[in-house]
Amino acid sequence: MVQAPRPLAFQVGGHGGIVVSQDGTLVIKPCLPNEPKFYQTVQSEPSLAPLKDIIPAYFIDAGNDPITGVHRARGRTEADGTIVLENLTHGFRHPNVIDIKLGTIIHDEFTSPEKRARSEEKARAQTSWETGLTLTGFSLYNPSTDAIAITRREDLRKLKAAELPRAIQLCFPTATQTGPYPSSNSQSHSKTQEFIDLSAPPRASGLPPSLLHEVIRKICDETKHIRNVLANSEISLIGASLLIVYETDWEACRQGLEYTLPGNITKTSAKAAQSFDDEADRSVRRSYNADRQGACLVKLIDFAHTRYTPGRYVHDGVLMGLDNILNLFEGRIEELEDLDDDLMDTTKAQSSVLDEGPSQ
Repeated sequence: MVQAPRPLAFQVGGHGGIVVSQDGTLVIKPCLPNEPKFYQTVQSEPSLAPLKDIIPAYFIDAGNDPITGVHRARGRTEADGTIVLENLTHGFRHPNVIDIKLGTIIHDEFTSPEKRARSEEKARAQTSWETGLTLTGFSLYNPSTDAIAITRREDLRKLKAAELPRAIQLCFPTATQTGPYPSSNSQSHSKTQEFIDLSAPPRASGLPPSLLHEVIRKICDETKHIRNVLANSEISLIGASLLIVYETDWEACRQGLEYTLPGNITKTSAKAAQSFDDEADRSVRRSYNADRQGACLVKLIDFAHTRYTPGRYVHDGVLMGLDNILNLFEGRIEELEDLDDDLMDTTKAQSSVLDEGPSQ
């Protein structure tokens, strides 16, 4: 029996209608015809091969897979407006998710003059025109209520460039109290939601400063890699976003950071960067992201208006946005360096006692 997909719990940006396969490995999202075309071009064009490492894995057809139940349950294919991609939150226990739209322009060369004028007016009213980025949305896991706290889009649209550092603080909160620290053996599928007040301290519990420092440092490294790839890519990148996912379960986060130390990293199967269109490949797909390693990931998403443009490279506004994102993250790292981390010391002591058991 094929089970129907379920709504995506961690959607913080983009249009509605995104669902997740029953096994959690895939997302199925509405799309314009250009998006699957772009993913296919990345697969077939050798000069775009470096992009495979910075975008989600793409699946041509989930077929009649009883585990995911994608196409038979929905009765839809790319021909009538959906695309099947890797679920980037799958394998995290309690992920926080951040969506940042890139670029100073949000229209392409095919846009009518009237729509272009409206687009530029919108960009000037938000942070994108000045900074090359727009904070589209973010979600934070709250272990005290087992709820997902999300932002209201209308609040984020009012943000000014000078307020972005404060918003980044909210995206990366620190823990406010000692244990029991959040830990679980399974991913949260909370059915309740809270809303984030951008003017108030975060209600969600964050990571201890030392863990958060290392997580943001790794996020910076991945963002720099994405910038380097894009600077040498012959594509017109309009309306794409940077999606950041990081672990807030303290123990899983610590293990993820240890996993990515030099010498511990193993390369993900090359299959992960390719399309999957038969039963054997679907088995590879399910095993490859069933037990995700690492404390965080950063990917480029949303390619409805992205095209392969030989001889023309990514717009400077996109690169400016990435540079400003890196500056914001570096600023948050500097703030964390000034904080004591008694929480992590206490947690290590508690963990040691639990591991040793009662004294004789």
